[in-house]
Amino acid sequence: MPRKPRCWVEYQGKALALAPKCGSTSFSARAGNPRITNDEAVNLETRVMFIREPIDRFVSAYSFFYALNSDDPFRDNVPRSVTHHGYEYFVDHALATPNPHWAPQMDLTGGIANRLHKFDCESIRKWWPTYWAGRLPDWINACSHLPVSDYRADDIRRYYAEDIAAYERAI
Repeated sequence: MPRKPRCWVEYQGKALALAPKCGSTSFSARAGNPRITNDEAVNLETRVMFIREPIDRFVSAYSFFYALNSDDPFRDNVPRSVTHHGYEYFVDHALATPNPHWAPQMDLTGGIANRLHKFDCESIRKWWPTYWAGRLPDWINACSHLPVSDYRADDIRRYYAEDIAAYERAI
């Protein structure tokens, strides 16, 4: 099993979840600190995760890798043959291949968040000042989405079952 990425950062004494395709680039740029492990994050009293709607996150990963492969068709982690032959190829690849860009947020972050806020610009604007002083993160990740279908939609929903439940419970 591949090693899980470090999906937390300590920022102003609190842990902020940084799962890929969930504002991690914007949050990392703002926090500027080295990432910490799930074990290190659990030692901080306050842990916050902005959880993105899971299917939207999956679609964003497809669009992200499509754009990367359009600029550089020799990417190792998701081949151009996967991204440039349609959404169905990406779905099959993603459900068979571990990658932090589409792995469930709750798995990546160990499910240890004690505050979950739904991921959209407005909720981040609303909740950021509750935990951190200073300027909000820049909103720099604005990848447009490619067309998708309902291909293997039930499999995708099962894959994200825990994230979907967390998203539905989030504030």
